[in-house]
Amino acid sequence: CPANDPRCNASANWARQRAAGPRKAWTDITPESKSNLVAISNTTTLELEPVTIKNIIGYRTISSFDLTNVDGTDLALINAQTQANSKQITEELQMAGSLRDDMIDYVAGLFYLEGKPTDPDIIHIQTFAPYGTALAEPSSLQPEGALGNEDFYEDRSKAVYGQVSYKLEDLFSSLEDVTLDLGARYTKDEQTVCDAPSQTLTDPLVTEGQCNTGVYPFTKQSTSSNKVTYNLGVNYRMNDRLFVYAVTRRGYRGGGINTPLFPADSALSKAQTFEPEVVDDLELGMKTDFHIGETVGRFNLAVYQSEFSDIQAGISQAPTGDPLRDPSNQTYYINACEA
Repeated sequence: CPANDPRCNASANWARQRAAGPRKAWTDITPESKSNLVAISNTTTLELEPVTIKNIIGYRTISSFDLTNVDGTDLALINAQTQANSKQITEELQMAGSLRDDMIDYVAGLFYLEGKPTDPDIIHIQTFAPYGTALAEPSSLQPEGALGNEDFYEDRSKAVYGQVSYKLEDLFSSLEDVTLDLGARYTKDEQTVCDAPSQTLTDPLVTEGQCNTGVYPFTKQSTSSNKVTYNLGVNYRMNDRLFVYAVTRRGYRGGGINTPLFPADSALSKAQTFEPEVVDDLELGMKTDFHIGETVGRFNLAVYQSEFSDIQAGISQAPTGDPLRDPSNQTYYINACEA
């Protein structure tokens, strides 16, 4: 490879990129993306006036394969091969109805989700190899070729929720067009992962049974998180063409696990797990319908502010030379900041 060839010389590569401008990229591999998704769902509704019972069940499987040029150049800086294989079942039982001559509408339910691996989730990373080196071939930094982790993830989510819409004319006749919404949900998330670090493309696939033995270097970890979330809103239908509202909400993203199991003396040992992320939101808005001659129009307007706390952020780092101390995909997650 000539010394000034952009495929082998970083300075030449950057000069070419500056000359080409944005939205122009090169690659040293042919990217691939293949996936297969099967999803089945059923909703069964039973009308028992004044109550409606609804059961929603779903089942899905997914398998995917991706070959990605991460760095966006034709230098062999970072290439990744990933696979994901899982199945998931969800079950929701819901009850809805009205009370007090339709002054109160309500819905309440139970929710359950369970996800399990059908094969390992796999990621192999090739770093700083000479141009044209296949992922399975050795390089000076990776004598055994691209390295990565095989993970077996299991997750469960359980929730109970309810929401009530109350027409305030039940209390004050002058408020016949004002409705109060109040909803709450309790969610508990559980996650388990068995990790097989430092695997190469030429290694035989680790089975879930092998991983669960816990024999070094296989490790198994679990974590759980829970949160009460809510929404509180006031709606005012001023007339047939104008509707205004105000609502505040809290949302939550469950915590998780970083892999592999970091040694106790590692600087990353305190980042083995990360906590939930929470967002509090306030929104004011209006929805309008209008007519101009025979033309029907709609105009909606909203203003909102969202405050995030304990944001889950990915932190990337260079390989240390010891794959058993490096985070999977050279990235780990922490609760970083507010926004």
